[in-house]
Amino acid sequence: MTPKSLLSAEIDAFEQMIADLQAIAARADSGRRSELVVLRKRLSDQIVRMRDIGVRVFTDGAGSTIVDDFRSRLSTVLHLVAMHQASWPAVGIDENSADYSRSADNVAQANRAFIAWTRAAMVTIA
Repeated sequence: MTPKSLLSAEIDAFEQMIADLQAIAARADSGRRSELVVLRKRLSDQIVRMRDIGVRVFTDGAGSTIVDDFRSRLSTVLHLVAMHQASWPAVGIDENSADYSRSADNVAQANRAFIAWTRAAMVTIA
């Protein structure tokens, strides 16, 4: 598998995790907390994999400008995810579920924007 196709697969996995997190945010059952903890850990690991592969793909294929943009956009994703998780620890998500859902939706939209940019940027490189 080429680095570019590997990044594409990792982006697909990230997109699925975002959908899974949104599905958890919409639920009201007590089991969602434990699932959220597991998925948040997987999300962190996924972001690291995307960073490592993406830096290699964009450095090899396009030069410093695009890799700097990739890093900047991924840093934004990391920041938003971290702020959301700090504001909404798994034990507190039921305290104000409307605010939690709104925050989760905002992070998901930003993550999808990153995904769209990354996919478009991959098309421009060899």
